[in-house]
Amino acid sequence: TPTLLILKDREDGDTVLLGSPDFLHNERLDQQGNASLALQLLGSRPHLVWYLPSLADPSATSDDGVSDEHDGGGNGEEAPGDESSFLDLIPSGWLWATLQLTLAAALAAIWRGRRLGPLVMERLPVSIRASESAEGRAGLYRK
Repeated sequence: TPTLLILKDREDGDTVLLGSPDFLHNERLDQQGNASLALQLLGSRPHLVWYLPSLADPSATSDDGVSDEHDGGGNGEEAPGDESSFLDLIPSGWLWATLQLTLAAALAAIWRGRRLGPLVMERLPVSIRASESAEGRAGLYRK
């Protein structure tokens, strides 16, 4: 069932908010009186503003609600061929957080890398006596 909210205002007109536009689609107009409801909602007033929020809407992507592409002189609509890229849809705070995490990871890698210190050469005997080699192999064979 669709949600319907009517806010009555005597000066500026009524505001009608629909929670779901599903009953306005052609495939559902013939069910449960949806056609009558749609005609009464949309046709009973002389002025109708149809607004569908989307991610391409400038007010949905910017923090302050002002579009970077429009300077206020336009009507706030994008051209039909314009599409937002994936990076345009990411809020500006995510870029700053990613930069901080990258910097923190780099500093942690440098800090932990310095702690290990330089490599130390271990002095090993170059030659092994034959008796040591025989005893070592015998011990391995016993296991």
